[in-house]
Amino acid sequence: GLLAMMNDNRERILQAMWNDLHHTRSEALITNFVPVVGEINHALANVSTWMQPKSVSVPLLTKPNGCAVQYDPLGLILVIGAANYPFLLTICPMANAYAAGNACVLKPSEMSLYSSQILLELLPKYLEPDALSIVTGGVPQT
Repeated sequence: GLLAMMNDNRERILQAMWNDLHHTRSEALITNFVPVVGEINHALANVSTWMQPKSVSVPLLTKPNGCAVQYDPLGLILVIGAANYPFLLTICPMANAYAAGNACVLKPSEMSLYSSQILLELLPKYLEPDALSIVTGGVPQT
């Protein structure tokens, strides 16, 4: 979902970075595109390891039974975007929340209008409806 969204819409994302922040193509790639794709790939490559149960030591009396920590999703994660890195500081936390099995509520920054509009348009196309809610608006909504 997220990786396909970033790769399929690279030029639109870079243009939004120019429109919002006047980041050149190379600056936008370095600060908001490449790190996001890297973070998504990192989560995809490691999620199976992160979610494996971890054995922990137990007292001798209970040794035959063993004990492990099982990682389970806790539910809903709120991601509040920032104006200066509108993709990096929204998509990266979302990627990790999804890797952990959680859903997200996203509040993109109202200060990065073009980036927020792209997120609002594209995220519902690439993610399951139950996985994401997007809240728009200014300070009162945050």
